[in-house]
Amino acid sequence: DTTICEGQFINIQPSESYNEYYWSTGATTSSIMVVSQGFYWCQGTNNSDCIAVDTIYVNFKPQPRLEITSSKNPICEGETVELYVESSTSPILLLWDNGLFGDTIRVKPSETTLYTVYGNALDCLDTTDFEIEVIPHQTIYLGEDDFLCTGEERFFNLDSLNGTFLWST
Repeated sequence: DTTICEGQFINIQPSESYNEYYWSTGATTSSIMVVSQGFYWCQGTNNSDCIAVDTIYVNFKPQPRLEITSSKNPICEGETVELYVESSTSPILLLWDNGLFGDTIRVKPSETTLYTVYGNALDCLDTTDFEIEVIPHQTIYLGEDDFLCTGEERFFNLDSLNGTFLWST
């Protein structure tokens, strides 16, 4: 019997050579490629017309599928964000590219950063990436202090900045 990860394949063949082969799949080749779980048998015939038969069970372990989400994205420069991993299989060992372990990590990137997590569920592997966009601090400069007389107005153009503004009077 043998076990492999879902989505993979295995070539199976008898340990001895025969003149003729007949497999449970109907194949007559010396080996077959197995892509689904189940029992497989092979009948081999040698030069003396002696027949040997053997059976193997191929089992498939679940292949993990990882997905990363975040508590917030994009974030402002200086903010901390949590990254969460969900996996289709359990138990699973999760290792992040920054050396942290686990399904939740807290990060404080100073610039837009791509995070990668690697998952190992009983030697079946998956990896996925997630980018946290960091929006740099914006500085508003309205010019030198100025004095206005009653009834005068001053206009400021902030079209080059993103976001909403709160003004005081």
